[in-house]
Amino acid sequence: MIAFIFIKKAIEKVAHIGDYYPIHPSECYCKPSNETLLGEFGTAKEFSGFDAVKPHKYPCEFDPGTGTMIDGFQSVGCHYHPNAFLMSILLFIGTFLFSWHLKKFKTANFFPTFVRNFISDFAVIIGKCFSIGNFVKSANADSVELSARVSRILSAASEVNF
Repeated sequence: MIAFIFIKKAIEKVAHIGDYYPIHPSECYCKPSNETLLGEFGTAKEFSGFDAVKPHKYPCEFDPGTGTMIDGFQSVGCHYHPNAFLMSILLFIGTFLFSWHLKKFKTANFFPTFVRNFISDFAVIIGKCFSIGNFVKSANADSVELSARVSRILSAASEVNF
């Protein structure tokens, strides 16, 4: 039962990636942070953008023609990363399949019991590293975020005490 909860949460997180990294490019505009200003001035395609203050939050400001600058946030379309959502789905499926097959390896008769148990115990970590390595290298993807994930996975694996 607990495994199904973890799988459900993982699917929700992968689906949430699509909110910030859509498959198709969308329009780039600055949306006012205040809802009353949004109703009054709408969105602006001509604006001054700034660096991110939070993940996926890029501030901007624009002049609606009144001489005052309106603060807001840039839309997702301003920072489009092609194939990031598709790559996340492939990594999710690949990691799941590798881990599942490595867990089934525990009942195989190929190696001594301690080797099979070791591989089965670390099936998820091995699956993550293998699928990330294979998919990123075969797709020649720009993998700044993916390499950060790999380093986090490996640092978490090195902190495990036996």
